[in-house]
Amino acid sequence: MFIVSLEYEEDLSEVETYLSDILRISNGIIKRVYLLCLDANSRGQAALSDESIRQEQVEKLIAEDPFHREGVAKYDYRVFIPTKGRRRT
Repeated sequence: MFIVSLEYEEDLSEVETYLSDILRISNGIIKRVYLLCLDANSRGQAALSDESIRQEQVEKLIAEDPFHREGVAKYDYRVFIPTKGRRRT
């Protein structure tokens, strides 16, 4: 699992111009996104969970993200290995 964090670098009005693009793109990867939260003020988080997802794919998703591409947000990600949890079916 990867935890992807973003922090807006532009005013919210600039960020909002790309929200429809973000939602359209996220619909294409929704099977890999376990949790997606966009804070209306300054940041967002996504947990990407898929047994086949690799670091290179996460980096590609970030590179293609409109927020990243347009420079309105900076990204950080880390590997997260749950030690205990429950899978929803």
